[in-house]
Amino acid sequence: MAVRQVIVSDISGTDIPDDAHARIVITDHPALRGSPVELDVTAEEAERFQTSKIDLVTMEIHAPGQSRRHVALEASALHSLFPDADLGALIDRARPVAGSSPPAARRGGRGGGRRAKVDYSSGDHAGSLHRGRVTESEAAYVRSNLEAVNVRLAANGERTIDPADAKEKSRYGF
Repeated sequence: MAVRQVIVSDISGTDIPDDAHARIVITDHPALRGSPVELDVTAEEAERFQTSKIDLVTMEIHAPGQSRRHVALEASALHSLFPDADLGALIDRARPVAGSSPPAARRGGRGGGRRAKVDYSSGDHAGSLHRGRVTESEAAYVRSNLEAVNVRLAANGERTIDPADAKEKSRYGF
């Protein structure tokens, strides 16, 4: 007897064939509580996200006597807050934050070289959210070392793996 896994779109509820399965990882949203979450979607649904684009400015505010705050707003809204300031020139002259890299470099985005291939079956990366399928070697490592994997994930601010969760059971074969 064989068992067949069917993936269903979290958005439309339709069955997704293997060659049309895409994953969306939501890293920041007002309703998000804690770690990033993952949605299974069709490639067509994922394409809708890719064609929607706004120029988004993200920043941290470090004000005296207050805890650090993260703020995101459209670039046009930022410019409208300070209409007399040339924010482009201001940003060009601003001092860089020590130990940080430009967003495109962090994402492996435009203009950069290809990233080195990550071995998700290794102790340094197993269980981390990533594009593509979980290989049997990654799943085996996670099953055999779940406690250590969860300690590393939590220390890195990533979601931990709950073997009782249906998606995690399916993903790692618990």
